[in-house]
Amino acid sequence: MVRFYGWLKSFRRIIVRYGRLAAIYKALITIACTTIHLKYGI
Repeated sequence: MVRFYGWLKSFRRIIVRYGRLAAIYKALITIACTTIHLKYGI
C-alpha cells in the first residue's frame, strides 16, 4: 500500500490539488488509480 501512495505522488495535479471541488479531486484520483493499474497491473 505504501508503494501505491508513492505512485500517486507522481501525479502532480493530485498532490497540488488544482481542483478545489471534492468531485473533481475524486475524479482525478480515479483517473490516477486507473492509470497506475493499467501501467503496473496491480
